[in-house]
Amino acid sequence: MKIRHILLVFSVLALSPWKTFSCDPPEINNIICNGGNVLISFQVSSDSTIIGFNFYRDDEMIDFLPQTGDTVYNHFLTYQPPGDHNYCITAVCELTALDFPAETIESDPDCESVGCYYGFDLPFTENWSLGSFETSDWEISSDAWIISDEEGNDPPAAMFAPVENLVDYNEMLESYYLAAYGMTEGHIFLTYDLSLSSINSTGTEHFLVQVWNHTTEIYSTIKDFSNQNGSFGWISDTIDIRPYAMNKFFRIRFVAQGENSTDIISWGIDNISVYRECDPVEYQLESYLVNDTCIFLETVEKSRRDLVDILIYVYRDEFLVGIYSSGYPMPNPYCVQESGEYCFWMVWLWETESDQCESWSDPTCEQIIIYSVEEANTKIPLFYIDDYNLCRIESKERIDRLELFDLSGRLIKTDFPGKNSFQADLSAYLPGIYFFRILTSKGQFTKKVMIR
Repeated sequence: MKIRHILLVFSVLALSPWKTFSCDPPEINNIICNGGNVLISFQVSSDSTIIGFNFYRDDEMIDFLPQTGDTVYNHFLTYQPPGDHNYCITAVCELTALDFPAETIESDPDCESVGCYYGFDLPFTENWSLGSFETSDWEISSDAWIISDEEGNDPPAAMFAPVENLVDYNEMLESYYLAAYGMTEGHIFLTYDLSLSSINSTGTEHFLVQVWNHTTEIYSTIKDFSNQNGSFGWISDTIDIRPYAMNKFFRIRFVAQGENSTDIISWGIDNISVYRECDPVEYQLESYLVNDTCIFLETVEKSRRDLVDILIYVYRDEFLVGIYSSGYPMPNPYCVQESGEYCFWMVWLWETESDQCESWSDPTCEQIIIYSVEEANTKIPLFYIDDYNLCRIESKERIDRLELFDLSGRLIKTDFPGKNSFQADLSAYLPGIYFFRILTSKGQFTKKVMIR
């Protein structure tokens, strides 16, 4: 502890050696935190020399409470910052025995730690659509900050637009606390749109983007814009604030500062978003139809990292039909009994003692049609001949039209066979996945083919 005790000088005490002086410390019974309010319950002896109590947070004095003659006290400390903090109480006693009523002595402290965990959860967004700074507890330093219904990307937007000239100014727009405490995986990003309407390109008018956290308790500037190059329209910016925000309670602040505000008309800030994004997918999943009802899934490793688990989510026509993990392995090939579009997502699960984070791959999808007995009789087989890049198609029905699409869905070739079989030469096309759409009198069918 760095709490200093106020003592009488030795020469004064020496005048009255028969006198002893003490100040009994208070005793904390309980301390709780709810949001930013800390309630400390404590008790004291009936020592009549106590004139009050000093309250300390992390060795810094933050409040004084006069004594009321009670032995049990309940005292609220409001607007306390989030995080783990050490609170101490000392009694302040008056020394009247030596006729020096102004002299006081401070007792030893009684201390206890408490965690205050609060703040807006991520993701956090602000587009000023409600037209008020108070709605999300933004703090502004002056009325130079306004919300304009005419500016924005799209309107409205928060604007620093001073009406009166400001010299050597420092005006702030500050968020409420944001909570990333306990998060250890992935990255935390801050995105926003910014604009400047400038008069003189002096380079002396700045717009700062800053982050505060509960461990350093200081604001760090992570971006600095100026009017050096004059006005600019709405631009979007994204910053990885992991070093400042990960596993922290934090705040973001936008600061308009400069030498003379007459050199600009306004700064605009809009579409603020703070979100966590997990580490990128390190594998990819490829799927191939191995017959009419079964799909083979192939995992291609892109890089290696230890994982808690890799999950595979299976959707049929946008409805979840199965989840597989290392404990419940997915059958491969994956065979189905119902028609539909089957999509597979790989989910990477990163986990620590305090955190869990999922990152999702892009889906790989296959369209499967389960035919009835009658439909099976007219089903079109597709034969792929690897050596010559020839694809032979045969059908019990006449093939009226044959269309070839690339993976993006672009039609690249059309044929009109007019017979029950057709041999397509694919040697002119780049390797990759393509789709045939085959039209007959019984309907149309889609088949996938890979050119190697």
